[in-house]
Amino acid sequence: MRLLQIGLTLARLAALQGRHVHATLLSPAIVVEVQKIGLNVLADLTDLDVEYAHLTLVTKGSLIHENRPFVERFVKSYVEAIKYYRSHAEPAMAYLRRFIRLPDPDLRKVYESLRKRIREEPIPTPGGIQTIIKSLKGQKEREIDPYRVIDASFFPGLSLK
Repeated sequence: MRLLQIGLTLARLAALQGRHVHATLLSPAIVVEVQKIGLNVLADLTDLDVEYAHLTLVTKGSLIHENRPFVERFVKSYVEAIKYYRSHAEPAMAYLRRFIRLPDPDLRKVYESLRKRIREEPIPTPGGIQTIIKSLKGQKEREIDPYRVIDASFFPGLSLK
């Protein structure tokens, strides 16, 4: 088996349809589309027992240090948006409808899939960060302590596992 770096979603989908590859990673919206043309989901990464830092916010430590109030307001707004998205399906689907042209039953599947993936507190687990660190090329980078790159101070009372 060989792994190929093909490109963006549409390029990967074209390679899949053209039988140049046997499988690829796809977003929830595209998964609904490919299932309609008879392709099968081999695995949903959120169902696998693999920690990964999905949908994680990243910034420079200097921004946090130099403008903490701004970062606090952003994180608070982001968390409120997540809670709203997770608890208000219809407005969330109306928003998704602007970008994803699918019939409502399929759009509902996309919404539910995204809802399942988006954690209420957008803070990665040390294990999820470690998975990414292991994939880095340099030895020095692979020795990074995941606890040093996660700032949980914006989530009082939340402890890193």
